[in-house]
Amino acid sequence: MSVAAPPRRRPKPQPKRPTQAKRPTKPKAKAKRAAPPRATGVDPRLRARRVAVRRAEGRRRLRRIGWALGVLAVLAAGAGIVVSPALDVDQVQIVGVDGDHRSQVAAALGDPRGEALLLVGTDQLRDDVRALSWVAGVTVERELPGTLRVVVRARVPVAWTPPAPGASSQAIQLVDRRGVALAVAEQPPTDLPTLVGDLGTAARVAGALPAELRARAATVRVADGLVTVALRTGPEIRLGGAGQVAEKGRVALAVLAAPGAAQARYVDVRVPSAPVTG
Repeated sequence: MSVAAPPRRRPKPQPKRPTQAKRPTKPKAKAKRAAPPRATGVDPRLRARRVAVRRAEGRRRLRRIGWALGVLAVLAAGAGIVVSPALDVDQVQIVGVDGDHRSQVAAALGDPRGEALLLVGTDQLRDDVRALSWVAGVTVERELPGTLRVVVRARVPVAWTPPAPGASSQAIQLVDRRGVALAVAEQPPTDLPTLVGDLGTAARVAGALPAELRARAATVRVADGLVTVALRTGPEIRLGGAGQVAEKGRVALAVLAAPGAAQARYVDVRVPSAPVTG
């Protein structure tokens, strides 16, 4: 016998909830368009160039520093050599003069021995020696390792002057071609003339005469602008003005060497190309 199934219950109808008004929805913003990626670096070639430039500048700076250090090292070494006792002045050589003149030069130089040779003031030493009235020229040279060489050229006496009237000393003065007194002597030299009249001009004339004629001259006189040379033996030489003295002197020697010139009273060479005897 079959059993009938119980009847199904219908669900109770649920009360409807009041419908709520839908909230208006905001329209969706349009998606922004993606911006192109910004360049964050530089061109690799430009970067490499900049790096190369900086490296080159660094190398140059290093080179400059190296050169500066090298120069400082050389200067320090040079300074050490300059003041080294091995380069001190060990001896002073005075060349060109002897006797009293040598002693005067030594006194003017002082004693530079023991000083650094390369630091000795050669200009000052030269001026000190040149201040001596009889010095015509001087050179001061350094000779390594320790020699100071002083070469002096002395003025040559060309005439002498007698003592001034009333002078306490009767010593004569030996003068050069400028009329500068070089030394004194008790007796007149036998190979130099005495000066008479305008002593400055006479000294220049005596200095310009050929050495042979000067050695034969007893006096060189300058008066009223005219020059005459009296020989120890032989005629008087009339030079006229004080110009062309060397040429006039050579012509006078040629005339004196001619036969019969010893009997002449004078030889006039005022015009060198036309000498006259009388």
